[in-house]
Amino acid sequence: MAEELTVLSVLDFNPRRLGSIEEYFCALGRQLHASGGRCVAGVSAPPADDVAEAFRANHVEWRVVPFDKGTLAAARAVRRLVREVRPQITHFHFVPLGSPLFRVARWSGSKRVVVSHHYSFPLEDHPPRLAWLGRLRRAFSLSPCSLLVTPSQYICDCLVSRHKLPGDKIRVVLNGVNLERFAEDRPSTFDARAELGIPADAPIVSTLAYFIPQKGGDDLVRAVPAVLEQAPDMHLLMIGDGPELPRLKEIAAGLGVTERVHFTGLASGDRMDGFLAESLITTLVCTWGEAFSLVVLEFMACGKPMVATAVGGTPEAVADGETGLLVPPFAPEKIADALITLLTDRARTEQMGHAARRRAEECFDVERMVSDTLDVYREALGD
Repeated sequence: MAEELTVLSVLDFNPRRLGSIEEYFCALGRQLHASGGRCVAGVSAPPADDVAEAFRANHVEWRVVPFDKGTLAAARAVRRLVREVRPQITHFHFVPLGSPLFRVARWSGSKRVVVSHHYSFPLEDHPPRLAWLGRLRRAFSLSPCSLLVTPSQYICDCLVSRHKLPGDKIRVVLNGVNLERFAEDRPSTFDARAELGIPADAPIVSTLAYFIPQKGGDDLVRAVPAVLEQAPDMHLLMIGDGPELPRLKEIAAGLGVTERVHFTGLASGDRMDGFLAESLITTLVCTWGEAFSLVVLEFMACGKPMVATAVGGTPEAVADGETGLLVPPFAPEKIADALITLLTDRARTEQMGHAARRRAEECFDVERMVSDTLDVYREALGD
């Protein structure tokens, strides 16, 4: 790749905590800086203090693009940014495929435009009556773009089959996480068991999500009674928030398992580390085509085996029978069977956890993700 490459990343995203998305940009900043390049991120709100500090330490400049004020305000900000930064590549993230911002960036002087599609798909395709009009709008919006990037082969296939986008313009770059931050047996000063009143020898199963219907939290809670019949000391942590929480609590109460299902709320930093350190098994039981969950990769990097639904890009991450167990969606009984299998065979569970960490190291390192993304930039520029 040509030296001194300048990349402007524009994303409708609020960097409010130092998570895997923010760490991706830190890794991008490091790699670009090492070759004399420049990394600028246009985000929807000023970064939190710890994120801003990490950005500075890793040579990531940031500007605000006011997506919340509408398309016109965002377009003006993108135009100003492109003219200020003069990037060879403008890369859009978390921006809908029909956005006019791609054309604004190209017209404002960006040499190439690349777009990432991070969104999940429903499992079944129900095209709207005027689907052809949406396809026409997307085709027009994407015409100034050199390449489209997806985080999984599943999303690539959906864009080709459902949106009729040309497959030769799509590149798959699998997500990655900071393996140094996520490690097996990483220490934590937070006592998760003491906070939740869980005995020291009780096995803990955890899930982490923004709880909406598509995350399958109801199926997971409904699996608990059957699990307790075979593993009566099991506790389930539901980590996160979301509009489904009141209904999930009602389901747990109706099943009589409120003492075994713990709704922890949002968690980060040492508190999140404490929950993960005490977890024997992790889960993600989505009922839609999850694009390629960073949560799955974070759990794997921590050396935790998973019970996950075989939907979307998840089977591209979780090796069934090796790093976890895959089950069909909308099937609480299958979730229960998989959890019982792991809870009653600790040797296999430990083996799967080690295999999950190895797979994360081999396939899902954020540094590899950045290198693959730079290859996409090289291709877009024709180098």
